[in-house]
Amino acid sequence: FGVSFQPSEIAKITTMLYLAKVLEDHKFETFKEFLIWVVAPLGLVLVLILNGSASTALVLGGLSFLVLIVAGIKSSHLFKSAGIATALVALIFLAHIAFGFFPRISTMISRVKNFTNEKQIEDHLSPQEKQRILDKTFQADMAKIAIASSNGIGKGPGKSTQRYVLPHPYSDFIYSIIVEEWGLAGGITVLLLYISFLYRCIAIARGCTKIFSAITVIGLGLLITSQAMLHILVNVSILPVTGHTLPLISLGGTSLIIMSSAFGIILAVSRSVENTKCVTPDQPITELQEGEEALEL
Repeated sequence: FGVSFQPSEIAKITTMLYLAKVLEDHKFETFKEFLIWVVAPLGLVLVLILNGSASTALVLGGLSFLVLIVAGIKSSHLFKSAGIATALVALIFLAHIAFGFFPRISTMISRVKNFTNEKQIEDHLSPQEKQRILDKTFQADMAKIAIASSNGIGKGPGKSTQRYVLPHPYSDFIYSIIVEEWGLAGGITVLLLYISFLYRCIAIARGCTKIFSAITVIGLGLLITSQAMLHILVNVSILPVTGHTLPLISLGGTSLIIMSSAFGIILAVSRSVENTKCVTPDQPITELQEGEEALEL
């Protein structure tokens, strides 16, 4: 049907739902239990995603760790998990260097090198070497030109010129086109919309009486907001190119469907907690009412 399918996008939302479910069903008094139900499944998913997108695996791993912190998991469990994760990353890099496994790591390393080389093009390099570096940073360069050409006030809706030369102007680099057409006001407005969305997700989670519902909202809210921030930082050349879209705005196949589904789940939870008691601000999520079944969405 002309729509690309990316399993890694589906893994984002299913991972958050899985974490919400196991955190509701288990207290994780021992690290062995935590290892079996959280660390091992999460590690397996991240390794599988790594073959398709190294940046997605890194982002999802970081988000999962943040969700575990928010959920109130014992610090000892988190430190041990961090140690295991570090060892796993080291093994993956060794496997890549020695046997060529996980080829997407090369892509990630190449993007980081191109990003740093662009900022350090030295005069002693030959014209051919300089051009080779610039060719690899073409996308980021065109995005910067799009933002700079707005002159702060924007060219006006539909009047972008860089969209004709910038690769993926309506997906990976849509934010630079927004700034080009709408100026700084448009760029700041988009940024504030995502921040207010995360604030609203936190408010919804505080109104939940079920662990599953609260962690689901927090996890999906962090997922959408973090991907938006990552997209924006790439577009303004603070981070190297990652290929992440701008949630609910970028043109995309699987990503658009998954992010819309995540937004719908958050709306469903929001509607279900309108008449429930609020959780006090200092009450950890894991102290919510236990023994209840997961929210039917």
